[in-house]
Amino acid sequence: MTSGSLPYSDSSLLPRIAEGDEAAFADLFNQYSGPLSRISMRMLHSEAASQEVLQDFFIKLWLNRARLAEVAAPGPW
Repeated sequence: MTSGSLPYSDSSLLPRIAEGDEAAFADLFNQYSGPLSRISMRMLHSEAASQEVLQDFFIKLWLNRARLAEVAAPGPW
């Protein structure tokens, strides 16, 4: 699923997440966890390590969510 087919864009999700919107965070997770998991699996060749990296990424994203309001270009970020 691409962001073009979703009722929201990355640029609208990030400010909502920065404000603590858990539904927006869930939307972002659902949109990117699959692709990020595949990328990390190709790099790490370990399902356990891949899932740990993915979990760490999303935990750190949530813990540092206030900074997301400053992200002007979500794609490259």
